[in-house]
Amino acid sequence: MADNSLATAADYAEALLTARRARCWLAAIVAAMLLAQMAVFFAARFTAAVVPDAAATQPSRSQAIGRLLLEYVVSTSAFLGMASVLVLAAVLLLIVNIMLVGRLIGLSDTIKALLWCVVLAVLVFPWQALLNSPDYQGTDFRIPGVLYTWAELTAHARAPWPGVEQKILKWTRFAAFPAASGLVLLLLYLRSGRGLQLALGERRPPADL
Repeated sequence: MADNSLATAADYAEALLTARRARCWLAAIVAAMLLAQMAVFFAARFTAAVVPDAAATQPSRSQAIGRLLLEYVVSTSAFLGMASVLVLAAVLLLIVNIMLVGRLIGLSDTIKALLWCVVLAVLVFPWQALLNSPDYQGTDFRIPGVLYTWAELTAHARAPWPGVEQKILKWTRFAAFPAASGLVLLLLYLRSGRGLQLALGERRPPADL
């Protein structure tokens, strides 16, 4: 009987360790995709890498290749970012199920992390593409997701931003939103990490438990 209990505990621990490794990789991918989108935006805003100057001549072959590469980066980062958040939510849900079945501590922190992951998924989803409204000015404004598309970038990155309102809107959309999503990602990563440490016995539970 004791051997069976030890084997069961070891199996739960192995499952949690596997899920923790997956969680680490997925969180790293999401963070990298957010950073990639921010980097491409700054490159588009302050250089002619994405949108050439109006007075510029026909772009050279190297410039055309660079622009194509940036387009792939934007498309890939949007897809991988969204997919990784969804898979991360599934992994956290799996961890919650393991904790429930095994009656392990740390469940509270892990559920909070799962809820934050759902919030992150709502934030990063490219709603503007779903609603078919890439131009979010005037009466056609739709609250966009954090992950932008190539069409949005080329349309708004180097376009004039007249007025304080437009500047705040555009900087919030292309810089502040990704940064805020990064903070949400960090919060859920720390929360889930604490829950896993409690479940695996790597951290002492609070005195009131």
